[in-house]
Amino acid sequence: MEEVLVRVGLPVKCRKCKKKGFVKPNTDYGGWYKSKFYRLQHLKWYCPKHYEIGRKVDNQFYENYKTPDPNSEEVPQAKVEATTEELYKLLD
Repeated sequence: MEEVLVRVGLPVKCRKCKKKGFVKPNTDYGGWYKSKFYRLQHLKWYCPKHYEIGRKVDNQFYENYKTPDPNSEEVPQAKVEATTEELYKLLD
């Protein structure tokens, strides 16, 4: 089964226009966009025509709710200073 997915691709359907297509794993998905949201729903793909709509939905969330980059290992400096001060207070 895995060999078939690698050669043919995974069948997907556009969330916006219901267009069907196949995307191969570990590639750029042939222009298709996989939304980071809608994980519990089956339709989380956007065809190349609606690629920008999918990106806009994901980016809008990050604009509305400022979240740190999950791949970044940096800790904000203000948080480090606040934690350090709390620890010193506990020592006193």
